Amino acid sequence: MDMLALGDISAISAYPCNQLTRNEQITHFTVWAFMASPLQLSCNLDHMDDFTMSLVTNEDLLQINQDELGAGAVLEAEDGSAKVYTRLLANGDFAAAFINAEDEPCRLALNRPGARIQIYDVLAGKELGTMADEVAFTIPVHGTRVVRCRIKP
Repeated sequence: MDMLALGDISAISAYPCNQLTRNEQITHFTVWAFMASPLQLSCNLDHMDDFTMSLVTNEDLLQINQDELGAGAVLEAEDGSAKVYTRLLANGDFAAAFINAEDEPCRLALNRPGARIQIYDVLAGKELGTMADEVAFTIPVHGTRVVRCRIKP
């Protein structure tokens, strides 16, 4: 994947600033992280707003991108332009990205029949508890939810 179009990209674009919504920026950065692409910013770091800085320095998302296993993302489920990608991690966990490119909110689910799954919200930095059989979320327009999952015995 090419460079990230986050922050003030006026130096490389005809636009004076980024035209992506916050949800779209999260989606943009998440896709790069899941595809194990180099995270090259194309913006002026001196003009980066707090939201963008917190996104590109999110340690949990950076760990997914830099995971030593180096496994690529796998498309697990899709409904039109809404997709769920997973990425196996070196410690046996997996990360899941629930991405909604639709113009309406949608519910996305990742099914693991018979499994108890411990869920950690990567973007919020907090444990969500355990779900049984599936991990499911309602995703806002052009939004993304990223979780780290561990199958419990």
